[in-house]
Amino acid sequence: MEQALEQGVLVAEGEGTGTWARGRLRVVVSRDGMVITAWRTPRRNPKRRIQKSQSRKRREKRRFHVREAR
Repeated sequence: MEQALEQGVLVAEGEGTGTWARGRLRVVVSRDGMVITAWRTPRRNPKRRIQKSQSRKRREKRRFHVREAR
């Protein structure tokens, strides 16, 4: 835990606490150095956001597609 705090970055500061981050690990520490809580953020697939965006665009294109009369 100490290593995570040494190599981590302070991401938020509240009344008497600070939130440190290192990778997916988040640690809330009081001003006197006592660890209040720690958790890992969920893993996210970086390509998933792009895939969802492309899928949404294709769906909208099909939805609003107007066929020309022959």
